[in-house]
Amino acid sequence: SYIPLARSTSFQQRPGEFDEVASLLFASETESASPQNHVVGLIGMGGIGKTQLAIEIAYEYKERFPAGVFWMAATGTSLSEWQHQFAELAANTEYLPAGDDVSHPENEARRARHLARYLAHYPDALLLLDNVEHIAHLLDALTTLAGAEVHCTILYTSRTDVAPALVRHYRVSKLPDDMALRLLLKRRPALLEQILANGHNQEAKAAHDICHYVECLPLALTLLRDLLQDTNLTLVYLDQQLRQR
Repeated sequence: SYIPLARSTSFQQRPGEFDEVASLLFASETESASPQNHVVGLIGMGGIGKTQLAIEIAYEYKERFPAGVFWMAATGTSLSEWQHQFAELAANTEYLPAGDDVSHPENEARRARHLARYLAHYPDALLLLDNVEHIAHLLDALTTLAGAEVHCTILYTSRTDVAPALVRHYRVSKLPDDMALRLLLKRRPALLEQILANGHNQEAKAAHDICHYVECLPLALTLLRDLLQDTNLTLVYLDQQLRQR
């Protein structure tokens, strides 16, 4: 397996989220499935937490994929770009073809094809593709590299839900208010406890206002949480500065 990103101790799981994604990932265990039935997209706007959710899912269900879990940034838009990324993944996993020679002009293509063939033949492997723009084109490229239909399970993140009809989607939603507060105030536990106990002072109101102002997006809340840790800012002041800037 190759998962270069660690789980986050501040991850806020939306109610029933793991169960819903798992029902999509493992639907093929009870259904007659074509290769595309193994493809699940985590869809949502930037900063909503798609990547972190994919990381958590990878670790949570790692044991369900004995052939390995493989993480790859998939920001390309062409076969050559994806070939380069699959070749890098082959190097990161140390799964290299016989006679691997970095000086050979075709070595990158050989590495990419070698890994793609592995994914084609092992349905109990999981390929995680982060920041995908065109999943249909990427799936075609993967099939081209493998020289066969790819049977591994694929979980990808994307801002767009444009995909072949058989690709399953899970739309990542904004955090509920209480989870947004927990993320923002993780390093100010006393204040968090006070607010969750229906505190109504100025700091409590500012905390709620900040969460709503950034639309409860996990990325924004994480950045603000770190800012609050490193300074003596009050939430009232931070709320005022956000609106002024």
